[in-house]
Amino acid sequence: MKSIVLLALLTVFVIPRAYCQVDTLEFLEIGSLSLPAPITNLYVEDLNLDSLKEIILTDSNYIYLYDYTGQTLLWQSQELGRPRDLCFGDLNGDGLIDISAREASNIYLFDPHHSTIIWTSPQLDSTYSCYTIGDVNSDSTSDFVLVIKEPFTRPEIQGNRDTVWVSLYIAPAFTPGEEYEVTMSNYFVSSSFGYSDRVEKPKYVSVMTISGYGGVRPTIIIQSSSSYGYSGFGPDHSTLSGGLWVNDAQDYSGYVLENRGSTLSLVPMDYNGMDMALSINFIRFFISLQFMETDDWIVNIITADSLVASSNLYHFSGPQWSLTDWTGYVYGDLDSSQPGQELCYGLRDSLVQISVSTLTPVWVAVTPTNIVSQQVYHSPESPSQPLIIVTAYTPSVRYNFIDGTSGNIRATIPENLKVISLIRDINNDGIDEILSVQNQGGVLETYTLIPATGVDDGNVLPLKTFLSQNYPNPFNAQTCISFNLVQSGNVTLEIFDLLGRKIDVLHEGLLPAGEHKIVWDAAGRTSGIYFYRLSAGEFSQSRLMTLLK
Repeated sequence: MKSIVLLALLTVFVIPRAYCQVDTLEFLEIGSLSLPAPITNLYVEDLNLDSLKEIILTDSNYIYLYDYTGQTLLWQSQELGRPRDLCFGDLNGDGLIDISAREASNIYLFDPHHSTIIWTSPQLDSTYSCYTIGDVNSDSTSDFVLVIKEPFTRPEIQGNRDTVWVSLYIAPAFTPGEEYEVTMSNYFVSSSFGYSDRVEKPKYVSVMTISGYGGVRPTIIIQSSSSYGYSGFGPDHSTLSGGLWVNDAQDYSGYVLENRGSTLSLVPMDYNGMDMALSINFIRFFISLQFMETDDWIVNIITADSLVASSNLYHFSGPQWSLTDWTGYVYGDLDSSQPGQELCYGLRDSLVQISVSTLTPVWVAVTPTNIVSQQVYHSPESPSQPLIIVTAYTPSVRYNFIDGTSGNIRATIPENLKVISLIRDINNDGIDEILSVQNQGGVLETYTLIPATGVDDGNVLPLKTFLSQNYPNPFNAQTCISFNLVQSGNVTLEIFDLLGRKIDVLHEGLLPAGEHKIVWDAAGRTSGIYFYRLSAGEFSQSRLMTLLK
């Protein structure tokens, strides 16, 4: 018999599809850059710690560092062999963020600000499992952590465990430090009656500063993936799972959470005022000849010393062909009206949001959906209210923007959809940009979202007066400023420089209620940051814009 369980459904609030205004949006391209080869990885980080984020890209041979506009190449690595697994941290103590990257045979630590190589790891071989950088000794500099596993063999010893070594290289010299060991299962045992087969390998490693009995301290967490197969008496079956190895970064004491599932995400979190870590894990059990499957999606909250809370987000048991799809998740401050973080995950026909502080459900929205991105979007009109982007397939394919507080649809993009690779406020103007890696090659396009043009709104007047972010932004020479008026009246739209001096008046006089767009031609102005201010009756609002030539 098939069963599907969504948390404790007796306490879930189902969101009715009550009427609320749904805005129609469209993508507006504000930037584009091209690499000579297809893009393989995309990152956005504030490496200079100046609030303007840099764009980091890789292709099959190089790492590229661009400024936030995507127009200026700041640094390019030496030729590498498939650079990947990039990490970011201050590796040399200069207060700026550096880059580490793995390639075919080594791991390199780069200082892109001075175009130098800080350190190169020992040559990697078949024992390599994973690496990370992080501050293991609380000196504000990122150290290097390398995880290797003993050469892979398949001993016919039931319950055999292989050794995994965790080696620490301490910044800034990265001389080899101490090393500790953990063990993971690895065996294949056969007989005339059948066989049992278990393999577990390190998949990722992280350094987090989280709470424990001795206070907040650096902790090393290894995430593993495992598979188990059995054939013999009874039905043949297999299990996909994994575990967490949690160790103090100083004395290496710790604990193991085996068979908690393969880790999909491990992030730091504030749990009732304490620094902890949240993991989302997945377990699948499959009975071969019966085509029966059991899936569990589990959330765990851990400290440096123990598992403090756990909840089964979603359980499925039934024929494989009737599986209800898990369609993704997003974690963060999704409900700005409540303290703490939330986790929202999607099934084939619903969204479920839970409070991470209590591991209890907040709302369920019944809507065909597929979560597009693990980041939330902040709109220009309501930057403090996160929106969850999902793909809806009926009546047509579109992006819907779900209010994290209510579960209601706040906006939609019904056509000309773009791939959403990352959502970031790259220019620190309070409005998120959407970065889109095109499938056709090495092209990265940057978009902002604007009210759709050419949409028949039935002459409905806006519900409030507001000033939109100019687009494009940054811009060269010309930009469009849009604003909505809830009623007719005298309106002034002015431009100021960074010193607060008025340099232009784009409109001064009577305007009717509705949407208005005015173009500012800044051809005679120098590059820099400018303000524009809309005044209409008692309403007044200002925004920043950036002119780049």
